[in-house]
Amino acid sequence: MVKQVGEVYDLFVYYKEDEGDLYIAEDGQEECPYISVLFKDGEEDFKERIEVSHENDGTEFTVAWDKQGGSSFGVEYNDTDADVNGIVSIAEYFTEVGYAGNDRLFISWLGDFKAGNVEMWYGCLVEDHEVSILPVAQDE
Repeated sequence: MVKQVGEVYDLFVYYKEDEGDLYIAEDGQEECPYISVLFKDGEEDFKERIEVSHENDGTEFTVAWDKQGGSSFGVEYNDTDADVNGIVSIAEYFTEVGYAGNDRLFISWLGDFKAGNVEMWYGCLVEDHEVSILPVAQDE
């Protein structure tokens, strides 16, 4: 992912860790775990801080992720391949602790609680010494 603000840009590498459908639980139905973990109570908006449990070598631990300012917004999208329209919201989170070498969490949310889907991507900043940008040969 390339994140650009004005003339400044950063490179990130992310991998999808989890995804699932969002739903409002009906009588007798188990609550949607994504709603209680990722969203503010009673609001269709991301929490400022989320805590995610992880397991490493049989030990369970919790990582607290803080939302980066101004990173959540709703944008209309049109997927011409699937012939679907709707709203997408994204949020970027950061942790000082890290998770498996990753200190970034990127969340993509399509739709709403009634007909939505959420994806969670873990990643990190790619340092300048880790990549090389090579010129592309031009046809003469």
